[in-house]
Amino acid sequence: MTNYAINKDNASFKADASADATTGHKRTLDSVLARLAQDGVDVEALKAQMRDIVVKTLISVQPDLYHHYRTSQPSDIYNNMCFEILGFDILIDKTGKPWLLEVNHAPSFNCDTALDAKVKRNLIHDTFNLLNATVEEKNDIIALLKDMHEKRVIGINKTNK
Repeated sequence: MTNYAINKDNASFKADASADATTGHKRTLDSVLARLAQDGVDVEALKAQMRDIVVKTLISVQPDLYHHYRTSQPSDIYNNMCFEILGFDILIDKTGKPWLLEVNHAPSFNCDTALDAKVKRNLIHDTFNLLNATVEEKNDIIALLKDMHEKRVIGINKTNK
């Protein structure tokens, strides 16, 4: 197991300057999977096991996350006022079996390397695409909330229209 935050201060540390890092202390997922495949690991099975770990972990905490969200955002009828990016640290043992080490609720978005910049920018871009976070969507929600507020303030409801 290695930890970049500790290793980067070591005198013998060597970073791969490439955004497609295949050597050094930080590597692309593709390069790690290619190396594992060379070592005889069934990469497709490994990826399926890792997906299973992520899904089961999220299922196990979903009730607690839902409670905290409803408590902090009670007026969010569409369940879309906030989101969280989680960082799953998964170790792979010598037999190719994945093990969940930890889940970071606030993973670092610091970019020390070209690889960091590539991976993290793509992650943020993909996240906003998944959220459908557009100006039009925001304006639609603001208009809906304004309309709901005005109806509450002036007492208009379905029975007295």
